[in-house]
Amino acid sequence: MRARSYISLAFALALALAAGGSAADAQRAVPDNQRRAQLEQAVRQRLARMLKERVGLSDEQLEQVAAVNRRFEERRRMLVEQERDVRIGLRQEVMREDEADQERVSRLLAQAIQAQQTRLRLLEEEHRALAEFLTPVQRAKYMAVQEQIHRAIEEMRRPGAARQPGARRPG
Repeated sequence: MRARSYISLAFALALALAAGGSAADAQRAVPDNQRRAQLEQAVRQRLARMLKERVGLSDEQLEQVAAVNRRFEERRRMLVEQERDVRIGLRQEVMREDEADQERVSRLLAQAIQAQQTRLRLLEEEHRALAEFLTPVQRAKYMAVQEQIHRAIEEMRRPGAARQPGARRPG
């Protein structure tokens, strides 16, 4: 399975968590390859309902939000991969302690800052695109939903998070 497929599945599961499921539910819901498309479709439908309810989107706005997300998806994915590579490189060098390559650490730190600047520019571009059809209040609510999804993804990344029965998500 390709890395992008894993990212899509993780995102789909995180969306399910953000929409009210538990980590244990998401873990049980991980389908084999034959059921994966069904799960992703169900999560997309659940997300659509959530956005309509929480953000107040019309069907047309929902389609426009989906189009904006598709437009920025590849750049976001590449940025996530770049940030991951930088974190891995920094971790490797820092663990070498006295033998760490100071120049490499300096370059990686600069790349980390650059990635954050890129993330901010991407967010600005995305919100300019959303402003073409969402009200400021809808954009603020949409940002809140995105943050909830981000927290769910981060929770899934924590070691043992999905294995803790009854564990509550922050928020």
